Amino acid sequence: MKTLNDIKRVVAKAGATVEEDCGYRDMRVIQLVAPVGKLWAGTDCQCEPVQWACGSAPHAVQHNEQAFADILDTLSHGLREMTLEEAADYAEDCATK
Repeated sequence: MKTLNDIKRVVAKAGATVEEDCGYRDMRVIQLVAPVGKLWAGTDCQCEPVQWACGSAPHAVQHNEQAFADILDTLSHGLREMTLEEAADYAEDCATK
């Protein structure tokens, strides 16, 4: 059974971080966050949301195994540098927050 620590470990090896976004009764939403100036190559996004089930019920374990496989797929594409246009958009978004 995979845990959040397993996710944090593999994501850290890719040079990114994991942040907890929100939680529901039986589900947590976490985000795989690329470092500043980089995007996930497979999706061209800086943050990749992941739904992570709480508990050890069979359906939760099955869901998390698939979620972990999806995380590994995201990591397999790696990170890429932002283009100049993307970096300018990112800077503008940060300035308005």
